[in-house]
Amino acid sequence: MNPIKKLSLLLSALLVGGLCFPAAASDFTVRTAGTLPPPASGGIKNPGVAGAFIGGIGDRIVVAGGSNFAQGAPWDGGAKQFEDAIYLLTPSGDACKCELAADAKLPAGIAHGCAAVAGRSLYCFGGLTAQGESRAVYALTPVGNSVRVDAAGELPAGFRPAAALAYKDEIYIHGVTDGANAFWRFSPVSGKWTELAACPGAVRSAGPAFAAQHNGRENAMYLIGGRHEKDGELQLCSDVWEYLPVHDKWQAKGDVTVGGKPAVVMYAAAVPYGSGHVLVFGGDDGRELLRRAALERAIGGAATPQEAESLRGELREAFTGHEGFSKELLAYHAITNTWVSLGEARTGFPAVSTAVVAGGGIVIPSGEIRPGVRTPDVQVVTIRETAEFGWGNYSVIIAYLLVMMGIGVYFVRKNNTTDQFFKGGAKIPWWAAGISIFATALSAITFISIPAKAYGADWGMFMFNMTILMIVPIVIHYYLPFFRKLNVASAYQYLEQRFSSPVRYLASVFFCFFMFARIAIVLFLPSLALNAVTGIDVYTCILLMGLVTIAYCTMGGIEAVVWADVVQGVILVGGALVSLVYLISGIEGGFSGMVDVAVTDDKFNILNFAFDLTQPVFWVTLVGGLANQLLAYTSDQSVIQRYITVKEKGVVAQRIPEHSDRRDLLHDRHGALRLLQAAARTAQRRDVQYGLDIPAFHHVPPAGRHRGTADRGDLLGGDVHPLGQYQLHGDGADRGFLPPLPKRRDGQTGNGLRPAVGHRRGRSGTADGHSARHVRHRFAVGSVQLFPRSADQRSGRPVHDGHLHRADRHAERLRRICRQHRHPADRQQLFERFVPALRIYRVGFVLPDRLSFEFRFRTRKIMEGTITTIQRMSVHDGAGIRSTLFLKGCGMRCRWCHNPETWSGGVQLQQTAGRCIGCGSCLEACPSSALSLTAEGIRIDRRSCTVCGDCVGACPSGALSLVGERIEAREALRRVARDLPFFRQTGGGVTVSGGEPLLQPEFVAEFFALCRETGIATAVESNLLAEWKCVERLLPLVDEWMCDFKIFDGALHREMTGVGNERIRENLGRLVGSGAKVVVRTPVVPGVNDNETEIGNICRMLLPFEERLLGYELLRFHTLGFDKFAACGMENPLAGARELSKERFETLRSFAKSILKITK
Repeated sequence: MNPIKKLSLLLSALLVGGLCFPAAASDFTVRTAGTLPPPASGGIKNPGVAGAFIGGIGDRIVVAGGSNFAQGAPWDGGAKQFEDAIYLLTPSGDACKCELAADAKLPAGIAHGCAAVAGRSLYCFGGLTAQGESRAVYALTPVGNSVRVDAAGELPAGFRPAAALAYKDEIYIHGVTDGANAFWRFSPVSGKWTELAACPGAVRSAGPAFAAQHNGRENAMYLIGGRHEKDGELQLCSDVWEYLPVHDKWQAKGDVTVGGKPAVVMYAAAVPYGSGHVLVFGGDDGRELLRRAALERAIGGAATPQEAESLRGELREAFTGHEGFSKELLAYHAITNTWVSLGEARTGFPAVSTAVVAGGGIVIPSGEIRPGVRTPDVQVVTIRETAEFGWGNYSVIIAYLLVMMGIGVYFVRKNNTTDQFFKGGAKIPWWAAGISIFATALSAITFISIPAKAYGADWGMFMFNMTILMIVPIVIHYYLPFFRKLNVASAYQYLEQRFSSPVRYLASVFFCFFMFARIAIVLFLPSLALNAVTGIDVYTCILLMGLVTIAYCTMGGIEAVVWADVVQGVILVGGALVSLVYLISGIEGGFSGMVDVAVTDDKFNILNFAFDLTQPVFWVTLVGGLANQLLAYTSDQSVIQRYITVKEKGVVAQRIPEHSDRRDLLHDRHGALRLLQAAARTAQRRDVQYGLDIPAFHHVPPAGRHRGTADRGDLLGGDVHPLGQYQLHGDGADRGFLPPLPKRRDGQTGNGLRPAVGHRRGRSGTADGHSARHVRHRFAVGSVQLFPRSADQRSGRPVHDGHLHRADRHAERLRRICRQHRHPADRQQLFERFVPALRIYRVGFVLPDRLSFEFRFRTRKIMEGTITTIQRMSVHDGAGIRSTLFLKGCGMRCRWCHNPETWSGGVQLQQTAGRCIGCGSCLEACPSSALSLTAEGIRIDRRSCTVCGDCVGACPSGALSLVGERIEAREALRRVARDLPFFRQTGGGVTVSGGEPLLQPEFVAEFFALCRETGIATAVESNLLAEWKCVERLLPLVDEWMCDFKIFDGALHREMTGVGNERIRENLGRLVGSGAKVVVRTPVVPGVNDNETEIGNICRMLLPFEERLLGYELLRFHTLGFDKFAACGMENPLAGARELSKERFETLRSFAKSILKITK
C-alpha cells in the first residue's frame, strides 16, 4: 500500500477511535472519621460544639470554643453553655485522630464568631460569651500537641463579624455595624484594620457562607445566603454576592437555586473546590426557624398560662420533631454562575460548623445536626470523580505511541549521514514541512490553556493567535530565502559563521533553557488531563511521553520528526473539529444556542481598546502576539530546521509539457513506465478503466541505424518532435499490472508504442513526414500498450502535473487488486458490470473493447441470529405493548430458569410428552435411529440425534418440535413491524431477551439499527455476563436496559448459576456510569435469596446509583417453566420447589423500598 494511503487510514482510525469518549461521573461519600474527646472539665461523652473557631494549619485542624446544651435541651429550659476547650484533629485516610490540646484553653468560653487561617495561625474574631459579645481577636498557633493562644488586637468599634476568609496573607471579614453590612480587611502582620466597600445586598448578620474562588478572570469571594434579625423579625437571604478584591467592588450573582427555585442557605459550610466550584454542604433553609420564632413570639404574647403551655408544647414538638438540616450537597460554578446538586447524604450535614480541605477529603468537625442538638462526630466528605476511559481510548493511545515509535524505526535506516539526520536530505515535501511547522506551534498550551482562558474570561486572546497571519508575509519574503541560502543545519550555525563559536554556544544554551521550561509545561498539562481520565500517575505519563518522543526523534532524525508532526497535526486539528461539533451538539439550541450564551456572557470581547496593561486588551495581545510569532518563526530552531528540509523549488512535482524540445519522461522505457504507472493509479483511484491522453513524441533514430531494430541507445539519442495525443490501455495480464521492466524485444505484434490505424499527418503519415514505423520502438511493460488516439476522437489536453502527483499514490493498491483476480474472465465480468465511461482531471477516460480490469466494491454481510420465538403483545418486558425476541444461548445455568431451552446456542429437539399418541411415525422418519418407543412414550437418545427435524415433520400430533430458528435481522424486523401501530399508540417497542442477547451482539446491533431506522423503541433484558465490548457495542442503539442481578453473595451466586458475579457488578457499574437508562431486577427465589440479607445487600450496592437508575424491581418466582426441562431432556434442579407466597414477596419488596426508594 502506498505510504500516503497508509497514513490516511491510520489518521482516520485514530480520529474515529478518539470518539470513544470516557464516561465521567461524580459521586460523594460521607463517613464519620472520628469523635471529639470529652473536655477537660469532665463528662463521659463530648456533646459536640456549634459555632466553634475552626481552621486547617498544615496537616492538622484546630477546633476551639463553641457552644452546646450540655446541661439540658433548650426546649426543656436548658441554658446554652460556652466552651473554652481546644482540640487538634489529624485526618489521615479513613480515620481522623482527635485529641484535646494539652494545657491550652481560650481565655473564656467563646462561640459564634468567625475565623480564618493566615500563615501558621488561626485568627479568631469576636463571638459570644456567657457575659455577652467578645471584642477580642486571638491567634491560635499549634505547637507540638498543644496550642499557643495570643491576643492579636480588637475588632473595630461597633463591628460584629459574621464570616471570614484569608486571601494573600490578609483576612477579609464580613459583618454588620449599626444594623448595616460592613466589610473589613485585617492584616495579621501589622494588626491594621482597613474598611472596604460593604456588600450592597440585604443585611446578613449571621449564618452566611463565605468562600474564595477564581471566576475565570480573577480571584473573587462569594458571600452566600445568611440571615438577619431586626426588631424581632427574621430576614432570610437566598442571594449570592461576588466581591472582587482587586477592584474593591461587589456585584450580585443571583439566588441560590435548587431545582430551578431560589433556596435559603444559612449556617452552611462552604469550601472552594477545583478550578471554579464552591461546594456548599447542607445548611438550614429557614422554614422551621420561622415557625419556631413565631411560636416563641406567641408564647410571649399568650393571654393565659394554659395557652402559653400549649404553645410551649408545640415549640417542644417543633424542636424534637425536626428531621435535621439539609442533606444536599450543592455546587456553585463561579465561571458560569450556575448551581447544581451533587446529591444527598444519608443524614443531614452538620450546620454552624466549618469545612476544611485536609487528608484527601473535606472535613466537617462537630456542629449542629438539628436545632439544639450537637454532634461530637467528625465527618469527612470524599468527592469521587470517576472516568471510565474504556478500551477504545486506551487502544488509540497505544496505537498512537506505536506509530510514533514505528516512524522512528522506519527512518533510522535512512540516516546514513549528518546531513540526512539534521536536514532529511532536503527532500521533505513542502506540504509535510508546513504541517510540521504548524504542529510544532501547537501544544497543550494551545489546546488546554488558551481554551481554558477563553472559557473563564473571553476571546481577548484571539488577536494573540491571529498575529501569525501578519507574520507570514514577512517570513516568506525575507526569512525563508535567507535561511535556505545558508545551507546550515541550525540557526545557531549561522551565528558561528557570522560572529564566533562562543556566540553560537551562548544562544544555544539560552534556547535550551527556554525549551526546558516550555517542554515542562507542554508535558505537564496533557499529563494532568490523562491523569484525570485514566488515573495513571502524572509522573508516569510525563515519563512515557518523554521517552517515546526522545526515542523516535533520536532514531529517525528530522524526517521522523516531520512525519510524526504530520500525524500529530492531523489528529490534533481533526480532534479539535470533532470535539467542537460534539460540544456544540450538546448545547441546548446547538450553534445558535452557543452563540446566545457567548453573547450573554460577553465572550466575544475581542477588540478591547482600553489602555490597561494588566488585562489582555487589544494592544497587549497585538504587540505581544507579534513579538511571540516573530520570535518563533524567525529564530526558533525547531521551526528553522524545518525550513531547510524542503525540496528545492522546481522538483516538487513532475511537469510534462504538451510540447517539449528536450528529452522528457517519454524518451526512455523507464520514464514511460513511470508515466504509465501514474496513469493507471489515477484510474484505479476512481475505480474505472482508463484511457489516458498524454503528450507523445515522434522519435527519429540516429543516422546509420536500422529503423526496425532500434535499441535503447536509439531511444535516448536523436531528435524529438511532437507527434500527437496518445491513449493508454490496460488489459490486466495474468502476471499482474506493471511487472518489472523487461528487455526490449523486436517484432510487429504485442506491446509497443505505435500510431493507430488512420492516424496520419503530413505526406508521410507523421507530423514531420517521417514514416509511422519510425515510432514502433516497443516499450515492453507487461500487458500495457500505448496507442495514439484516432483522428475522429476528441483531442485531449496534457496531464496536469497536480493530477499526475495525485495519481502517483495508487500503484501498490492496483497491483494487489490485480493479484486478487488473476483469471481474465473474472476481470472482464467486473469490467462489464461496473465500468462507466468517465472523463476526469483533464484525463480522457474512454471505454475500449480491450480493457479488462479489477474493481473494488463493497459487500454487506447478512446478519443472522438464533431465536426461539417472537412473543407479540407482551406487557411485562418494558413500557407499552412490546414484541419480545427470545435469543438462544446463555452463559449461566440458573437453577430456577424459566427458559432452559435457551441455554444452548443451537437448534434443539423438544418433546411434549402429553401430546404423544404413540403412533411411531417418528421412529420410521429418524435417519439416525435416535428415537425408541418405551412404556413411558418416545425416548430420545440425544447423543445420537442430529437434530435433522425429520421426526418433527412426521409427528402428526405435534409432540416433537424444533426449538431454535436462524433468522435474518431484516426478517425479524418485518415480523415485529406488524405491531408498529400498537407500539406508537402505547409507547411500546421491541425487547430482546433470552437466553442472553449479548452472546449475539452483532445480530442484535444490526436488528436494533433497523429498528431505529423504523422508529421502534428498543430494550434489552440481560444478565451482563458478557464482555464489556459487547455491552458497549449496543450502547448507542438501546433505549432501555433491564439487567438482572440475582444474588449478592459471590459464592452463592456461583453455586446457583454456575458463574461468579464479579463481571456482572463491574459491567453494571460501567453501564450506569455511561448514562444509559437501566432498570435492575432481582428474581426472588425461595431458599436462595428470599431473605432480607441478600435483598438488603443488593439494595445497598445500588444505593450510590439510585438517582441514575430508572428503577429496581423484584420478580416473584413461579414454576410455569418447569415443564421445559423435561421437554428438552434436562433434569430440573429445583423440582418440587414451591412458588413464593404473595405475602412474603410483598414483605421483601417493602423492605427493599425502605432502603432503595426507586424499588417498584
